[in-house]
Amino acid sequence: MLNKDSEIIKLVEEAVRLSEIQSGILKDMLATEGLLDDSGNNNLLNRDEAKEKNRIITNEGTKLKNRDMILAVVGTMKAGKSTIINAIVGKEVLPNRNLPMTTVPTLIRHRPGQIEPKLLFQKNEPIKALLRNIKDKISDEKMKIPKEQLAKNYPTVMNSVQAGETLKPEYHGSGEIFRFLSDFNDLVRISDELDLKFPFNSYGDINLLPLIEVEFFHLINQNEDQSEWNLTLLDTPGPNEARCHKTLTELMNKQLNNASALLLVINFTEINSEADHSVRQQIIKLAELYRGRINVMVNKFDQKDANSLDEKSTKRIVSESLMQDKVKEDNIFPVSARRAYLANCALREIDLNEALIVPENTENSWEHDFAKEAFGVEYEKNDLKLDSIRRKAAKLWDNSGFSEPLKQVISKGKTHAGFIAVDSMIDKLTDFSADSTESNKTVNNFLNIRYKSFDANISQIDKQIGNLEEKFKETGSLEIKANDLRKQIEVKVKEIIDSSFQKLKNEVIKQLNKYFTEGKLKYQNQSGNKLQNIKTSKKSKHLVGAKNIINKPSSYSDKDFDINNPEIKFDSNTNEAEIFIKRLKKSIETICKINYKKIFNELKKKLEDYDNLMNQITSDMLKILSNINIYLNEAFRKRKNDEFMFQFKLDIPSTVGIVKSFDFDAIAINFIQTEKEAITKPRRKDNVFGWLGKLLDTDEDAIFGDGLGIGWEYYTHYKNTNKINIITIKAEYEKFISDHIADLTKYCSEKFNSSLKKSIDSFFSEFKKNINKVKGTLEQTKRDKTEKEKEVQNILKTSIKKLLDKYDVFNEDLKNLKLETENIKKLFNSWNAPLDKTS
Repeated sequence: MLNKDSEIIKLVEEAVRLSEIQSGILKDMLATEGLLDDSGNNNLLNRDEAKEKNRIITNEGTKLKNRDMILAVVGTMKAGKSTIINAIVGKEVLPNRNLPMTTVPTLIRHRPGQIEPKLLFQKNEPIKALLRNIKDKISDEKMKIPKEQLAKNYPTVMNSVQAGETLKPEYHGSGEIFRFLSDFNDLVRISDELDLKFPFNSYGDINLLPLIEVEFFHLINQNEDQSEWNLTLLDTPGPNEARCHKTLTELMNKQLNNASALLLVINFTEINSEADHSVRQQIIKLAELYRGRINVMVNKFDQKDANSLDEKSTKRIVSESLMQDKVKEDNIFPVSARRAYLANCALREIDLNEALIVPENTENSWEHDFAKEAFGVEYEKNDLKLDSIRRKAAKLWDNSGFSEPLKQVISKGKTHAGFIAVDSMIDKLTDFSADSTESNKTVNNFLNIRYKSFDANISQIDKQIGNLEEKFKETGSLEIKANDLRKQIEVKVKEIIDSSFQKLKNEVIKQLNKYFTEGKLKYQNQSGNKLQNIKTSKKSKHLVGAKNIINKPSSYSDKDFDINNPEIKFDSNTNEAEIFIKRLKKSIETICKINYKKIFNELKKKLEDYDNLMNQITSDMLKILSNINIYLNEAFRKRKNDEFMFQFKLDIPSTVGIVKSFDFDAIAINFIQTEKEAITKPRRKDNVFGWLGKLLDTDEDAIFGDGLGIGWEYYTHYKNTNKINIITIKAEYEKFISDHIADLTKYCSEKFNSSLKKSIDSFFSEFKKNINKVKGTLEQTKRDKTEKEKEVQNILKTSIKKLLDKYDVFNEDLKNLKLETENIKKLFNSWNAPLDKTS
């Protein structure tokens, strides 16, 4: 009977063997004189690219040997990467603070039994050298920046530098780890200010990064299949980290290539931000390389309101629009990392210590944050009983939405780490082989073109170059045609969007007028036939009938307001005017939301019809691709099954998600007007007449002289009141909605047009770039044949032939490894299967 662990070991050993073959071929290419150059020519492969490919393959082999599965956590600074990682771990191993942590990426590895986190930093000599350079620099009397200023801005690091302290290989506990990471961050900044080079390049290999070892709380009781495999998270700095170096960005990109799988963190509150966009574009570029191994957490989903996207819509828009269908909806998880983190901490604390104690005189502890989140802002410490804490923590965890991604990404990642790591290696080996989906970029094709073009004479090479130039011109003509078609589509789409939003405006204004005419809100139920009234709540009914409403409306039983009394006054000492406005605003938002949803569904169907027009561009492009592929195969094919193939895809922007909802927070009108009101009332006079009236027991209604009873007088006092005018509110909302719909119309048209243009521009840019790469390779061979001796040419050609022969064997073995891996995954219920069905 087959054993899964032993079968995976066989796959790993074969993958490592192939990585060593691939690495050996790349090293031979680098050592072959005249094969690669550094002239900046548009070759398919230059020396720097060959070195980087070798680094990636070598790193993958190291990970397999060490039984490491690396999950890179990627996102912008405010997306909540640190909180996500802390929630996964179950305790704070990375500081949750607003300051950017602009450091080298950090590894966090699940280590069973390691309750107190431990940070290992063995490769620390480059940082020690930097510390010595900083000390020398600040000793220079000509230094531009005062030492006092540096000491003020970076007290901890500067004290360490001046005291001659150095780095340790290990740091224990959250406190020491936080200080290490904070100091690392400050060192980046100090290096900047002192014009010293931070040694980012010394940490290109993943095994050289700082490593935190700690037990992941939710993996403690997991029946750990493949227990010898390490699950390691890779925390990466986001592209919007403060003063993010170009070198740091390059380092981050290298580390993304080092990962086995990716976890993208998107901030729900900034789902369309430019910062998030830049991260998504990086992930999309890597999507082919990590196909099936990318997940997305949409963090801060607890901050959604009535007008926000619901969970289903969020997953659809992230999948179709933001990630361009590169990530399936099943791999997208709206979550609240803060809730998950706090619940984890509480559950872990009471499991370990059978108690949770909130520290005295501190509001910055996780215990205090948990108590506020779980028991309410005004919690009392006597509320924090063990059973209550356990119950509240469990509820907080359920409300975080974290259970499913923890199961499908983390728990499954640990259980199936071997399969994931092997899949990662196979995809990266395939990216360099003849089977690559982007085979025009592969080493195999580069060698084929170089070898075959050596068999041609100069005139034949010139003819081949000329043929490519003709194809290039055809591509240019097609690009003009594509952009003409794009402009036609943009005009039609704009007409659809304009008419749809005009219809929305008319319908909303119509319903708004009806609402302000009747004083209550009606809406159709889902069947579209039956009308229902939105009743006021008990609290609202009490409000409108309260004694402290000065101008009491006549009938409020089922209405928001009385249309016959458009001006309503409230006692300024209460918050009832604000409650009334909130209820009014909610009703208006309901009108907009119902009509918006209806119009948007109609708009979406109309726009989807126009997506099909882009097939004209794709169809014409496929004809040129076919012609180029036929030509290249005739020119460069070595054997029957060895084909050279261009493969491109034109990504049409999804119409889902181009429309954003009403932003009611944008209306900042103060509908409540406070004024002084004169109130005249009778009272007894404070004199002899008042005394006489009191003696006679006169009534203020007794008519005598001045219209009052004996001993009475009128007096006036002033009282602050809050006044709301329904007519004013109606006019302001009508203007707001008209202006806002105009903005929405413009936004949607521009968003669609911009996406379509970027898609077409990117398509043709990539296409022309790769034609130029083939042309550049031919020109390089032409130079070789023109400038080099025949003997040197023959040596180069022979070297290329040996490399191709090695690639023939490598490609065949890689195909067999891929087939065997798929068979083993099917046999043992692939790591893509649900966790509870895993063998």
